[in-house]
Order: sequence, then structure tokens, then C-alpha cells
Amino acid sequence: MQVRKYLLAVITISLLITTGISTSSAAVKAGAACSKLNSTASASGKKFTCVKSGKKMVWNAGTSIASKSTSNTSVDQIPKVSLASSYVPSSECQLKKPINLPMDDGPFGSMGFPREASSMKSLGEQKGVVIFVDFPDVVAPSDLKSAWEKSSIPLAESLFSFSSHGKFKLKVDLSKKVYRIQKNSEYYALREAPSGGPIPGAPAPKLDEVIADAMVLADSDIDFSKYLFVTVATPASSNLTIGGASGLGPNPKQFDGVTYTKGIFQSLDSLTPLDKPYKTLNFTHDIGHLLGLMHPYVDRSPTHGAWDIMWNFAYQNDFLGWNKWKLEWIEMEQVSCISPTQEGEVISLLSPIGDPSNKPKMVVIKLNSTKALVIEVRRKTPFEKLSTAQEGVIVYTVDTTKGQGDGPVEIVSNPTKIIESQNFSVVLGTMRKGDSTISNGYEIKLLHSNATGDYVSIKKSA
Repeated sequence: MQVRKYLLAVITISLLITTGISTSSAAVKAGAACSKLNSTASASGKKFTCVKSGKKMVWNAGTSIASKSTSNTSVDQIPKVSLASSYVPSSECQLKKPINLPMDDGPFGSMGFPREASSMKSLGEQKGVVIFVDFPDVVAPSDLKSAWEKSSIPLAESLFSFSSHGKFKLKVDLSKKVYRIQKNSEYYALREAPSGGPIPGAPAPKLDEVIADAMVLADSDIDFSKYLFVTVATPASSNLTIGGASGLGPNPKQFDGVTYTKGIFQSLDSLTPLDKPYKTLNFTHDIGHLLGLMHPYVDRSPTHGAWDIMWNFAYQNDFLGWNKWKLEWIEMEQVSCISPTQEGEVISLLSPIGDPSNKPKMVVIKLNSTKALVIEVRRKTPFEKLSTAQEGVIVYTVDTTKGQGDGPVEIVSNPTKIIESQNFSVVLGTMRKGDSTISNGYEIKLLHSNATGDYVSIKKSA
């Protein structure tokens, strides 16, 4: 019996040695002797390997072994998105225009729904035409067209196609000649004040009249039935410094069976030099007005929001999600609406505004009948030149009681995240993972980001 126990012990020891497993973890430590080259053993949370040191074999310094609990905590968990039942129909977040404000979207109008009935169509393939004119006292130079052909028109056509996700495709033609208006330019009072807008005390600008006069001159050459809108373009002159989108007066103008209620007037210096983005994009901006969009931020504020081309000096040139929704480029099923009575946390996954997919694009928190919080994701696109650090979620308020220039839109996320653009300070306001903002009684936090989009938590603040 003693012999059998002895033999079993010898066999066990032999097997342990040949398999490279230490019989005692206490003997396994850096520098201690080992018996088989390249064998391994674990002790004290480390894995040791038997190596040759001179004529001896010893255990090396060892490497740490990560515990299961450590590896699990490093995994970035994807949040669970809330059920559709957490939201109310998105139509409930389409804030209406207050009854005490005009239904238009101009200086005295509102950001609310719906768009003015006379606004330009925002869907389908549409065409516009640019009519070149000069005056007896302001004669056109030999080249009046190149800035339009090289910059303003291709920018407008490509931006609207991209921003609308292909739902609004614009084609702009140019008149083949320059038409001479019979009255001097001074008759139309088209000078701008140094601070912008009409000169105080001066006669009111006659933008509507100069546009109509140009259309009459071109009527024999241009088939206006093909065009959704008209732009009148002039040479650069100190007499022609005011311009933009304009109504065409109380009496509708009809040409070739089409009724025109609005038009655009732009002199050459409003589009040049071509290295000034806020100049080259003026044409696109004014088409936005014809579509029924208004200036979103406070006039002459030291800090404007960086987003939306409807502010002339916008850092980024795509439209805000709210404006895309008004134009039907973002559809109802892409907007998640949270009612004022919603309790508890809601988690939404939003794809970037520039993503052409039909995935969710916005969360709108209805605060009351005239005000809402809007959440959307901004990432780098051909029209938004963002670094990785500048990408993220923005949160802004929409107030339908405020008119153009009074700040119907205000960026409320990260308001101190300011950048310089074209000699202006603008609020970028993007939130990165872990950032949060509290506004109007709600806490909004960015939980997670990946290639799909951003996961956002929304809950009432304490």
C-alpha cells in the first residue's frame, strides 16, 4: 500500500513538471527558478514565463491578468431606445402661428406652421431665371455673368439638392442679354444705410418696381411660364447697395399666365468677392426667403447661432431641422414629439441632419402652444466643414411669438462653445458624449455616439 502511494505521488509530480504547471504558486515569482523553458504559470494576478537567464532558467517579470470585472466595465454600452409609445403624434409639435401675428414668414411673421400660402414650392424639380439689367447712369461691365455662373448658381443648385435630400431640385437659367432700364438707378432709391436696411428718412426702396420693370423688358424673350421665380441682377454701384427678396406689391404681376408675388433683386457686389462665403451664398439665402423662411437670430447680436443659411453670416450652410421640417424635407415620421405632460426619461437615437436616410432626425419637446425645444445632430458634410470636436448634438428653442430679427431661434446647448467665423463670433453649441444642458425645465444629455447617430436622454430636470 505504501509503495502504491509513493508511485502515484511520483507520477503526479512528473506530470506537473512535464506540463509546465507549478505545484506551488508561492514558488512562482520573478527570478525564482523554474524547470522547463517557455512553460507558464499564474500567481498573484500575473502570468509568468520560464526563460533562460545565463545558465539558469527563471520566471520572468510576468504580465498582469485583467479580471473579468475590469474588462466588462470598459465596454461602452449602447443605450436602450424608448418605445414609440413614449411620444405623441409629431403634428402636435408643429407650433401654429399666433393669431395676433401675420401668417407670413417675413419681418412681422412667425416661425410657426404652416408656411405662407404664397411661398414658393419646396418640392420637385423647379426652375428660376436671372434677368440682367443696367441703367442709363449705371452701365453694365463687359462681364456681368461669371460670378453667377462660377459661384452663386452652382452653389444654390447643389446646396438645395443636398439639404432637401433630393426632394427640391433647382435649375437656374440666365438671360442671354443685358436689358437697359429706362429710368436712372437713383429713381428706385436702392441705397442701403451703413448699418444695413433702408436709409432713415430717405424714400422707400422700390425693389418691387425695378423687378417688375425688368420683367416687362424681358417678356418678349423669356417664357416666364417655365420659371418658379425671377431674380433681377445689376452691376455693382453705390446706387445699388440694397437688395434681397421682395414682395411685388399689392397687385399680383402676371407674365405668361404665371402670377408672381415675390422676386429677388441683387447687384453684383452682393455676390462678390468670391472668397467671401457670406457674399457668394446671398443668392441661396434669398431663395430661402422665397420659400418662406425668415432670419432666425437676434439682429446685431454679438453672438449668433452658427447654424442655418438664413443668417447671412452663418458658420454652417445647411438649414436647421425646424426649417427643413417646414419645407417638408424632413417628414413627419422623422420627428419625435414629446408632450409637456411626459414623465420619466426618454432615450432617442437621432441620425445627423445631413444624412439622406429616412431615419429619425429630430426630437421636439413642446413647452406650450408657442414654444418648443428642438434637438438634432450636426456632423461633417460637404456643406458643413466640421472637425470631430465640433460635431455633436445641438439644442435650440423655437418661439413663434418672436418675429424676424427678434430671435425666434436661440441655441441653448453649450452657449459658451463659441467660434470665430468670417470676423463674427458665433455659438456652435454642440454637445459631445457626456455633455448635458438644462433648459426650460428639461435636462438633455448625449449618452453615446456611433456611426449610426447619437443617443440622447431627455427628462424633466429636478
